[in-house]
Amino acid sequence: MLLQAPGVTQDSFGQLHVRGDHANLQFRINGVQLPEGINVFGQALQTRLANSVSLITGALPAQYGFRTAGIIDIETKTGTLNPGGSITLYGGMRDWFQPSVEYGGRVGSIDYYVTSEYLHNAIGIENPAGTFNALHDNTEQGRGFAYLSGILDPTTRLTAIIGTSRSQYQIPNVPGMSPGLGLNVNGTTDFNSAQLNQNQRQITHYAIGTLQKNAGPLDFQVSIFNRYSSVYFSPDPLGDLLFNGIGQTAYRRSVATGTQGDASYRLTPDHTLRAGFFVQGERSTFNTNSQVLPVDSTGAQTSDQPLGILDSGGKTGWLYGSTYRMSGRFCQI
Repeated sequence: MLLQAPGVTQDSFGQLHVRGDHANLQFRINGVQLPEGINVFGQALQTRLANSVSLITGALPAQYGFRTAGIIDIETKTGTLNPGGSITLYGGMRDWFQPSVEYGGRVGSIDYYVTSEYLHNAIGIENPAGTFNALHDNTEQGRGFAYLSGILDPTTRLTAIIGTSRSQYQIPNVPGMSPGLGLNVNGTTDFNSAQLNQNQRQITHYAIGTLQKNAGPLDFQVSIFNRYSSVYFSPDPLGDLLFNGIGQTAYRRSVATGTQGDASYRLTPDHTLRAGFFVQGERSTFNTNSQVLPVDSTGAQTSDQPLGILDSGGKTGWLYGSTYRMSGRFCQI
């Protein structure tokens, strides 16, 4: 959907770029900023959950803050606007199989909407071999989304949003290649590149809780959010060593939690004061196990038995800011 907008492109990994910028995109769901995850391939959000999507680029107002290449502002479907349900099935070449389901409704003051989809195909990542059928390129992707909103009183509404995404990718192979480093691993010196078995798993979970309130001239919204994101890469234990000299099992995880507030106050019929804040704390950790071959001081291999090198660590970062502005008619001619 976004690729139909001017200036939006998609790379071979499935990542979006706006006006030639790398990443630096901000996704907002019902006005709440969703922390950026660490997905490498594809997207964590599904198009089906959106009632409307706005792409904002150029000179951005201050309230959009930290990601400025483009703002993807998503207004989700609700049970009131989209009552009932549907089941769909899409399929095609390259083993494409994609069922989905959605359902929404309203019970008293409770508004709800849920949707989920599953995707399997044989071209999860762009084919590096240039052939019609990719080699070792299957993907399994599942996504889910739930919206729940309740009216507490005539001036107060509480909303909860929960979403999840889990994707498994095979790393595609280029056939007809042989190791060129001259290494020996457990007595083996050759490997068929078509048999490489590298895989990557990506998981994203997110949750948003929002309280909206009208108190006379004051309107405000306060939200709390949390996003969990992880990537796990598993190499081919023999092939990666022979082709690259290293076979690294890598795990990355990021957990972000924060709060966002927006308020407007009508000073006069012609003047409104607006203010907002954003605070986010994020903890990122990594854990790797690198299989390598022992060498001497000249770089010559001394054994065909791989050694494991473990490395792990993490960092915590904070992102925060605030803004305010006055709007209205200041003069009249």
